[in-house]
Amino acid sequence: MSTCGKILANQAFNCMTPMTGGAKDRLVIINFDDIDTLTRDVTNPQIIRSITLKAGAKAIYWEGPPNSVIASAKLVRKKYKNSYEQIVGVPLMANTAALKAELEKAGYSKAVVIVENNHQFGDSIFEVYFLERGGILIKNERDINNADLDGGYDINFGQEDTARESHLPATFAVTAGEPATYSYTATRTALNALVLAD
Repeated sequence: MSTCGKILANQAFNCMTPMTGGAKDRLVIINFDDIDTLTRDVTNPQIIRSITLKAGAKAIYWEGPPNSVIASAKLVRKKYKNSYEQIVGVPLMANTAALKAELEKAGYSKAVVIVENNHQFGDSIFEVYFLERGGILIKNERDINNADLDGGYDINFGQEDTARESHLPATFAVTAGEPATYSYTATRTALNALVLAD
């Protein structure tokens, strides 16, 4: 019998570093087809140690106002396997012709989205959504009378029911030093190097 469902590790409550909800206000977005290689951790393939993009490709960022990024992952049980519904969203507080063109292109593309959590302890500060199948734009809505958005765009990435992820969001965690240990600075530097310069 398969042992893929066997639970092996203790999990104690850590009152010294309690969880902090929410995320930073910037999403890093990578076109799904622009990813060249991913290096996964040898012992835990849910950890991504490096991301390499194809020649000439760059990630971009979409930034919202303070406390505006949403991100969630939820188990969806099926008859023979499990999947995870992942959603990431950000309001874009602009209305330019250039932004409209980008949003229309986004409606036909797939993307991987990286979120930086407000919780800054441990090695899962940066999480990678839609890594296996790519996320699609499932919400692109603008209501000029919306009192919260003031005419901005309400944007959500997600996946169709038949194309959900098989895992929770991956962790992007780069190591540094000897012996190699997780480094926030090295991870942030590696992420910044992927992003198109302003």
